Formats: sequence, structure tokens, C-alpha cells
Amino acid sequence: MRRLAESLRAYYFHILIAALAVLALIFLFGQSIKFMVIVTALVAIASLSTFYQNYIKSPINFELIKFATILTAATYGLVTGLAVAVISTIASKVISEKLDQTAIVSLLGITAVAIAASMFSTWNIVTLGIVLTLSYHLITAPLQMALGGTFAYGAVYVGSNVLFNVLVFSRIAPIVAGVMG
Repeated sequence: MRRLAESLRAYYFHILIAALAVLALIFLFGQSIKFMVIVTALVAIASLSTFYQNYIKSPINFELIKFATILTAATYGLVTGLAVAVISTIASKVISEKLDQTAIVSLLGITAVAIAASMFSTWNIVTLGIVLTLSYHLITAPLQMALGGTFAYGAVYVGSNVLFNVLVFSRIAPIVAGVMG
């Protein structure tokens, strides 16, 4: 598993460029200014949300990638959700200096989340966000462990991220979804 992840590392830049191209095409072909501002803002905050990891080395994880991905996929559809997922995941890994073999696991998990968010877009955004955050970790945690992660680190990482996302989805997501719609 680790060799596969490391062999795919060379393709992260190509995946990022492809996602940026898709998002640029979406912007160019008839989307509103509101759409462009919201999607750009969500990509920016999601990408920058892991910047603190450059200074604080801890398994505690607060990030907005799942938030941005779920909101965009549920509101604007699968293609936009996937573009936001890929761009913000790779950009956040680069910004936090964690672009390593585990990034492919994050990309697989967030892709699954984007697909599910677009499929279940009629669900309440709070419920959808919490269920998909839990699903993300059910997908990625075993794979991260297979790449050498420890149970103690993983438990704190997953627990803090789930708690953070429950708070974000229950307090902020309904407001943002209302503005997006």
C-alpha cells in the first residue's frame, strides 16, 4: 500500500491542475458571480485551514476541507464538489508541508465524500455533514494505519476532527448553505 501511495505522489500536481482546469471551465461557462465568489472562498478557507500544522505539531485536527466539499457537492453538484475536494486537499497538504504518501488516502476519502454528498443532496446539511465526516474517517483511518499510523495518534486525530466538524456543520453549515442556495 505504501509503495502504491508513494508511486502516485508524482501525479498530485497533475491532479491539481486537472481539478483547477475543471473549476475554471465551470466558472467560464455561465456560472454567476455569487457562485464564483462562494466556491473560491470555500476553496481558500479549506486550503488554508491546515496552515496551523506548520507551527503546531499535534494529532489534533481542525480543517474545513470536508465542510467545503460537502457544501459544494450538495449545493452545486458532483463536478464542482470534486474540484473543490481535490484542489483544497492537495493545496492544504502543500501549505501544511504534508504532501506525502498519505495524501492519496485523503484524496480517496474526500472523493467518496463528494460523490455521496451529491447523491444525498436532499438531506439536511447538518445530518449530511456529520454522516459523511464519520464515513470519511471510516474509509481513511484503516488505510492510514496500513501506511504506518498509530492507533493513539489516529484516535485523537479522528476524534478531534469529528468533534470539530460536528460543531461546524451544526452551527455554520445551515447559514452558509442558505447563502449558497
